This record gives sequence, C-alpha cells and structure tokens, in this order.
Amino acid sequence: MPPTTPSPPTNTYLHADVQNTSLSLTSSESLSRADVFARRNPLGYFTTFKLLLFGSFLIPLRVLLLVLFNVLWLPVLSISLSTNILTELTMYIWIRTQLFLLGFLWITTSGKKPKRPKDTSYLIIGNHTGWVEIAYITMTFLPSFVAKSPIKKWPIIGLITKSLNCIYVNRFNPNAGSKRMSTTDFILDNLKKENLKLAMFPEGTTTNGTHLVHFRSGAFVPGLPIVPLVFEMPFCCWDVSCSSYSIVWHTLGCMGQPVNFFRVRFLEVYYPSEVEKVNPEIFKKNVKKYMLDNSKLKESEYTYSDKLLYEKSVGYENSEVKKKRRREEKTRRRKEESAKRKIAPEEVEEEEEEEEEDESGHSIGHLSRSVVVVST
Repeated sequence: MPPTTPSPPTNTYLHADVQNTSLSLTSSESLSRADVFARRNPLGYFTTFKLLLFGSFLIPLRVLLLVLFNVLWLPVLSISLSTNILTELTMYIWIRTQLFLLGFLWITTSGKKPKRPKDTSYLIIGNHTGWVEIAYITMTFLPSFVAKSPIKKWPIIGLITKSLNCIYVNRFNPNAGSKRMSTTDFILDNLKKENLKLAMFPEGTTTNGTHLVHFRSGAFVPGLPIVPLVFEMPFCCWDVSCSSYSIVWHTLGCMGQPVNFFRVRFLEVYYPSEVEKVNPEIFKKNVKKYMLDNSKLKESEYTYSDKLLYEKSVGYENSEVKKKRRREEKTRRRKEESAKRKIAPEEVEEEEEEEEEDESGHSIGHLSRSVVVVST
C-alpha cells in the first residue's frame, strides 16, 4: 500500500497563537527525563551476547571495507569538489556507501521530497537523534551548515564545506574591523545575500527518537520557509538513536548488528505567515505542532539542560561537559599558581616580561578562541 502523503501546512495553528502564545500541547510534567533521553532498550545480557556474536566478525569486516572504500573514493571526491564536476553524485555515493557499510542497508522514505522554494533561502529541519540524520540530509539536499571558520582549511572536510556553501562563523565582522558581530546577525546577513538551503536542528540536542523536545528560536528568526523532516529509528537489538552515550560505542553497536533501520518522512514546505515572520516564538510553536501532527512523535518541553541533568544522574559525561570540566580544572590550577606566585615578586616580574614579549601571539590566540559553532 502506498505511503500516505502528509496533509499540507495551514495557518489553523496561527489563530490560537495570536490570542495565546502557548500551544495546547501535552505537558512534559508527567514525563521523566529517562523517557526522552534514555536508551530504549537496556543493554542486558542477551543484547550484549548478540552484539558480541555478530560484532566479532561484522565490526572488523566493516572497518576494513570502510578503510578500503575511503582510500579509493576520497581522491575521486577531492577532484570532484575541486572542479565542481558531478559533486552531487560523488557526495551521494560517498555518504550512502558509508551508511551501508555501517549497517544501514535500507533507508525507508514516505511522503514526497518537497520542491525547493523559489527565489529565497530556506531551512531544512528535523528531529535530532544522532549523526545518521546529518549524513542523510547532507547526501539528499547538499545543504549549507554553520561551521567554525578554521574548518575551511581542513583537508577534504574544508572542500566539502566550501562546496556546500557553508556559513563560516567568525564573531568578528571582517568588514567592521574589530567590531563584534552577533552569530545570529552574521547568519541573517549571509541568508539575505544569496539563496541558501541551511540545515539546522532546532531542538539543539539529541533524544532517543520518541519525543520532540523544546525548540530553540534561532532557526525561526529569519522567517524563511521551512522544510520539515521526521526521522524514525526502529530497532530489534541495539538502539540506533545516539542520546546520552558515547558516539564511539554507538557506532560500534551499529556496526555490530546485521541491519539497522532508518525511516524518513518528508513533510510539505511550511511557509510562514506575516505574523510568524515577525514572531519567531509563534513560528516555532506552529512548526513543532505541524511536525507532531504528522508523525508518531510525542511532545515534550525538556531542554539540553534537562538532558545534562539526566546524564549526570546516570554517571555519564558528554564531550562538552568533559571539556568544560577540564577548562574549570585548568582555571583552578592557574589561580592556585597565581596565588603562589604573588608570594615571590621575582616570578611575577619575569612572567610580566614574558607576556610583553608574547603580546602579539596572545592576541592571535584570543581571536582564534572567539570563533564559535552556532547552536540553533
């Protein structure tokens, strides 16, 4: 039986929002954080046994095939990106083959891929469950992403981001000397200059794929048409949504089972009304309700902060938390060293002389640390 096409977006959501900016969605109060962020299947003895059984030969085989494929295909991809010849085809083959070798043998789609809105930039958004949907959006739409400016100098990755017309964020406006430019203003400036398709995940964090959590407003500030996608990740052994555990273990788990399932539902383009264009809060709530109405996802207003609280309760630290902890530890040690040095004036004088000699280098380092990655 052919898949049912989702109903087109209307402004029926809008009228309620004009009078009352809070949508009548299901409250998150009855949900625990584990319902939204925890693994959908506990890693018990039987699951572990199956992963060890299949993974003992599937993981080495798939790693070998991935290495061989990249050795052969990356030169082809580099030439294609440098010359802008058959870029879409070579990118699609590169990403789809790697997903295949990681166990995503079939990708099921429903609905019709929407046509690009004419003569305007637009945004591609979706619920965020891990890295698989990022790969899928890239190979399907070849959209722009927001990235740190140094990335454009990286081998291969730099060529890919340039080919995708990514927005390189440097919080110093190059046209205004040392004047700071906000990240949002920088993105808006780029979206106005040329017709771009920009991919964002308004949740700002990953979930276990059962709920649609709080939307941040950043993706809706430009007031542009939205192409919404809904991702589903059914599983039989290893939960392929990547939330609240290591991406390395997640990838190994995917490689250790014979087949991983991934489903994509295309929704029709959501064109904002005049009211929504000037009110990002109304816009984001209406888009979220549109996605909920056309999917099996449940509503939640949990945020990234709630996810951190859940991860802390189960003893897990993600990479951002680890970096923050290391920075805090480094700052604490510096303060202790500084307090000790105040007792020895000779050391303080020597340090000041060294700082004067390295002043220019320090300024460059400070500038490089001002580069950030945008979170929607």
